[in-house]
Amino acid sequence: MLKINLRPEARALQQFAWFGLVGLPLIAFAVLKFSGLWSWSESWTHPAMLTAYGLAAGQLLLLLAGVPLLAQWLYAGLMVVAFPIGFVLSHVLMAAIYYLVITPIGLCFKVIGRDAMGRKFEPAKSSYWHDRGPARSPASYFKLY
Repeated sequence: MLKINLRPEARALQQFAWFGLVGLPLIAFAVLKFSGLWSWSESWTHPAMLTAYGLAAGQLLLLLAGVPLLAQWLYAGLMVVAFPIGFVLSHVLMAAIYYLVITPIGLCFKVIGRDAMGRKFEPAKSSYWHDRGPARSPASYFKLY
């Protein structure tokens, strides 16, 4: 089971704080752009962008000063928001790959009669044993190529 780390170690928190300088304004930009609230006339001085800049700089400065509280709150909040998104998307992606790629390939193989594993029932055969030839010497296992 996946767990959300709400109390990261100091190194992870420091990396988060440094990446936050670019990441938090980018998140604000994406939210504004896709919600239709972004206009190039306001450019990068939109109040949400200024808030993101302030939070990013503030959490980094407080962390460097030895007070990691704001960085921990931002880290935990973003983890709580991002975890369900990642969980759902990974399952949707795996289902899409399975049903849109693997299943049609299997159905095509079924239609053309491909039996790569040799599992087809053949009543005329006396045995389904495949003779693989003589056994290899144990030294050959150390010479793989």
